[in-house]
Amino acid sequence: MDTMSRAGKRLCRAAALVCALLGSATVLRAQAVLNAYVQEGLRSNLGLQQMNMDYAKAQWTLKEAKRLYGPQLDIAGSYTGSLRKPFTMPPPDPNDPLSMGLWELIHSMDAPNIDGDKIYYPPPHMFSGGLQLTQTIYSAELKYNRQAKEADSKAWQAKLEDFKTSLEADIRSAYFQYLQAYYVRDATAQGLELAQQHLQGITELIANHKMTKDALYKARANLSNITAQLHSADNDIVKAQYYFNFLLNRERAAPVKIDSAYVFNSHAAYRVAPAQDTGTMHRYQLDYLYHLEQSALAQKNKLAANKWPDVQLSSFAGVRGQEITFDNSQLPFAQLQLSLKWNLFNTGANKARVQQARLQQQSLHTQYDLQQQQLSLQEITARRDVITLLDNYAAVNDSYRNAAVYYEAVKQKFRLGMAGILELSDAENQLLQASINRQVWYYSLQVKTAEYQKSTGKTISIIQ
Repeated sequence: MDTMSRAGKRLCRAAALVCALLGSATVLRAQAVLNAYVQEGLRSNLGLQQMNMDYAKAQWTLKEAKRLYGPQLDIAGSYTGSLRKPFTMPPPDPNDPLSMGLWELIHSMDAPNIDGDKIYYPPPHMFSGGLQLTQTIYSAELKYNRQAKEADSKAWQAKLEDFKTSLEADIRSAYFQYLQAYYVRDATAQGLELAQQHLQGITELIANHKMTKDALYKARANLSNITAQLHSADNDIVKAQYYFNFLLNRERAAPVKIDSAYVFNSHAAYRVAPAQDTGTMHRYQLDYLYHLEQSALAQKNKLAANKWPDVQLSSFAGVRGQEITFDNSQLPFAQLQLSLKWNLFNTGANKARVQQARLQQQSLHTQYDLQQQQLSLQEITARRDVITLLDNYAAVNDSYRNAAVYYEAVKQKFRLGMAGILELSDAENQLLQASINRQVWYYSLQVKTAEYQKSTGKTISIIQ
């Protein structure tokens, strides 16, 4: 029997070694579970979908600003009515050939604004219709408005990238919180099973008159406490599951797969992986402020550019007349107009707007410098949090080993009648808490790596 036991132990050790070797070779493949969840969240998260729509809106706003430079073709029509009294022409002098000739010439024109000896100027009715083409030659407002919209579009793009990074960190953090709740519940269930075994053993001892009932009540009380812990652990699992599925825009009760790359291994030597360059040019939480500052600068330049005129060229081709009759050969006409417009004075309102824009730009520049310092500080503190937890690994593992040895020793003493139920319950609870602490330590460490990503925009990983 002893020989079979020793052979079984050697077989278990060999199997454990093979599993460890295979596990180290399949970590990357196993991580595909969490990576797949991250990619799913980056596609389905409702907050990200809203951000995508806001970014698309900013791009269309930029296209609108660009197209304002192009020519504009309109169909234009107008009517002008005049209420001015007519001029009365003096009658011609029959003895003056020049006067008679002028009178005959005026009436031979058959102009609508001449009625007998009455001349209407401006005409009482004027109609026009045709095509109008307008082209802006130079406009400071359009120029700097385009620059501002371009900066706004880049700011939204940067904000979208920031949101993706933050969302990925949130998904990873929520996943690790779910795994922590899952394995804490598993450890608590094992503790409950152990307490049930002790209760059964104590019941048998009492039946054989080897122990008094006070031990039974203590064992039952300990079992009730662990049962309450198990109920709390079940509740933690459900809440973690709901929140994780919320981030992925899934059904709340959708099952969550376990990624074997993130299962605690008491034999592993956990350490921080060497930093790797992601190769991205995006500056987390900085590009957004930089482009906002560029937008404010363009707004300031637009308001300060009023010393230059707006130059616009327009042309009109169509018909114009004092009556709606298009049989007159003089009706079709074309017109070309070049206009210049200065804003010379508006009671100082424009100057006030310039100062507002200048202060807004300076405020954003200061906010950029502050955010840069804050990111540097967050990176130092977040990394220290990870390192501190890693430093606690040996203590957490030793605590569990010592609790396990202490429990076995007390259990043997209890069977021999050398230890009481209080000492056994204490050893049992210490073992349970030490088992829970290992899971909490490991997943708190993984959560800290996610918090590092959310705080800095950079990734940090734990390897074995």
